[in-house]
Amino acid sequence: MEERAVSVGCTLPREDMRERGEEFRRLFARGLKRREADGSRVVWTFAWTHELERDARALAKTEQGCCSFWSFDVRRSGDELHWEAKVPPDRIEAIAMLDSIAAAALTASMHA
Repeated sequence: MEERAVSVGCTLPREDMRERGEEFRRLFARGLKRREADGSRVVWTFAWTHELERDARALAKTEQGCCSFWSFDVRRSGDELHWEAKVPPDRIEAIAMLDSIAAAALTASMHA
């Protein structure tokens, strides 16, 4: 993951990249219901909880701190939390990288 993150322009220190990936894994494992990817945009939909929304917003803010090219929109709709992530067309690899973590978490939850 570290090589992929550097290749898309992430400025997070390499020694912190593994932990950041784990933060996303843990968040996705906490209630990801579905994912919709379309090029440079993805929407991750979770079962809403106050704690999950708080943590998703904090992670989005932290991630934007090292990768300013991200555009995040975290919003609640009823009992769901929608996290929309967008990148410029030249950063599609960044979407693919994070969405692969989401896909793995969703697959694991289906087989649990």
